Amino acid sequence: MSTRSKTIFAIVAAAIGWVSLILQLILVMENRIVSPSMAMLRFFTYFTILTNLLAAMLFTGIAFGRETSFFKKPGTITAVTGYMTVVAIIYNTILRGLVELHGLGQLPDELHHVILPMATLIFWLFFSPKAGLKWKSTFPWLLYPIAYIAWVMIMGAWTGFYPYPFTDAGKLGYPRALANGGMILAGFWLVFLVLIAVGRLSAPRSPKPRA
Repeated sequence: MSTRSKTIFAIVAAAIGWVSLILQLILVMENRIVSPSMAMLRFFTYFTILTNLLAAMLFTGIAFGRETSFFKKPGTITAVTGYMTVVAIIYNTILRGLVELHGLGQLPDELHHVILPMATLIFWLFFSPKAGLKWKSTFPWLLYPIAYIAWVMIMGAWTGFYPYPFTDAGKLGYPRALANGGMILAGFWLVFLVLIAVGRLSAPRSPKPRA
């Protein structure tokens, strides 16, 4: 597809990302039951929020960044696609329905967990360059979810707040909570492998030199 189509898609996706994050933050602050600073801290303890923020930054960088921008690299786009894919899978298979949402609260929820993850995957499939994706890249890509798990454990030990039931070391104990984290990391790794496999199969191959 054309560069213009790619840019327009990225602009729309970036707008979805930023609007949904701002709307969610407004709703969180309006309905908070803790201090503003603690509500803000809890807001940035959700993997969904952090990853949608990452996706919004990605699409902004794609739309307005230079060609050498970090956000336009195949590895960067593939990694964020993997993160967003896991966000959608975990929410729609495990977490959906645990909290009943009404009215305006449903909009950012769907944008975070369905619309932007789908947009990210579609962008990766049709617009992202895939040449040069390497199997070993999966390991540095795991640093983000590993750092997130560490952040959640520290935050939970400090405040008693855990954003997801499977991370709640207070109720489950640290061995069970960390084991859940390990299984999720394995899920990330599997998603990364699938994306790299698809990318390597679809990337144009260089012609073999003639003898």
